[in-house]
Amino acid sequence: MSNDENSIKTQMDSDKGFQSKRKVLVTLSILFIGIKLSGIKIIEANTFILKLSIANEGAIGQLIFFALIYTFIRYFTYAHKYHVKLFNSWSQNLMADDFFIHLDSDGRQFYGLIPEKFPMNDGYYNFIKKDSNSITTRYECKGLFRRYLVYDWKKGDDYETDKASIHEYIKLKPNWLKWINNKIRKPGLLMPKVIRKELYYQFRSYIQDREQLDLLAPYLLAIFAICCQFYSSEIINFLGIT
Repeated sequence: MSNDENSIKTQMDSDKGFQSKRKVLVTLSILFIGIKLSGIKIIEANTFILKLSIANEGAIGQLIFFALIYTFIRYFTYAHKYHVKLFNSWSQNLMADDFFIHLDSDGRQFYGLIPEKFPMNDGYYNFIKKDSNSITTRYECKGLFRRYLVYDWKKGDDYETDKASIHEYIKLKPNWLKWINNKIRKPGLLMPKVIRKELYYQFRSYIQDREQLDLLAPYLLAIFAICCQFYSSEIINFLGIT
């Protein structure tokens, strides 16, 4: 596990706001699933034991359902920064893949998508070989098929940032239909390779990093609880609950 991943784990474990929202979301999800699938009813109350008879017990489920939706949204707002951190963690591993950058056997030239898209005229290798220069490359996703390489470079005492798109499009209509060309396009041949690499490193992060499961499990449980609101009878039949 990298230092970045250890740092993320420590921050997640020590973040009281994140942990409290996570626990509330899990608790509400389990409670709601129990109400929908087992038909829990409170029928009576006395001094020592609480048993309430409720004329419309469905109202309790509705209240918990709306509380679940609210807590789901609140959990996402607290968890978002960790989604970003985990994205940065696995995308840095992606940037180190040979498809994006590798040095030839002679150590004289860089190859891959990062040097190819580098915006400086003197080229990636000529720029990086100077001791006073440095480059950091980040991966950025927007939408389904928009991907960018973000270059943060230092040249002497100057710092700059530039972005290069790595999504290419193939036009589907003749050139004279300019508006349609701008609106109706399909991804170019490069994108399947980029997406394939992206999915590989993302999936590897999901199965190797405990933080991913800690972050995503409450979502899955909450989504299942929400499904119970609309498809409880189908779920009961599917699970064979009587």
